[in-house]
Amino acid sequence: TFPQAAVHFLSFNQKTEALQPEAVWEAARYLVNYEGMTDSFLKGQMEIHQAFWPKGFPGSYDETPFTYDPEKAKQILADAGVETPIDVTLDVINSAPFTDMAQSLQASFAEAGINFDIIPGTGAQVITKYRDRTHEAMLLYWGPDFMDPHSNAKAFAYNADNSDDNYQATTTWRNAWAVPDDMNKETMAALSESDPDK
Repeated sequence: TFPQAAVHFLSFNQKTEALQPEAVWEAARYLVNYEGMTDSFLKGQMEIHQAFWPKGFPGSYDETPFTYDPEKAKQILADAGVETPIDVTLDVINSAPFTDMAQSLQASFAEAGINFDIIPGTGAQVITKYRDRTHEAMLLYWGPDFMDPHSNAKAFAYNADNSDDNYQATTTWRNAWAVPDDMNKETMAALSESDPDK
């Protein structure tokens, strides 16, 4: 009935060697059957959004440049010399719509030789594994703590210390992604920026 600021996302743990090449990240964007999900079992529940901060937030990026295109994904992987098949586990909360989304991802990613072995678990089990950085791939959602884009920017584009003993409540740290320093600085600079376009 009312829009919600939760963003559902697929994440790749950068401790998993097969998921480290940036070509795998790029190919993944073309392996999600966005319309297939939102026009069927997610109809009326979710809409396509391809950026880390929600629609309606100051400065939100609402364009949707990516489409389901397995051939393009295969070409991206081939051009980068990424060998397939890639077999990884996909942790998911054992309830709808997560299990339905995971099965859709399993089918669509297989088209390009990325094979997900779905591991369902309770919310507590999945989140604990995520916080421990022991997952490979994970399907989760993120809700901002307050209605400002920084709540999501810090979660998805900031990680100044990637060490295992420096726990941070961010998706970047939990996925062991050492965010480039210039992006860390931009993320923090945006915190005090009041011009949405900038």
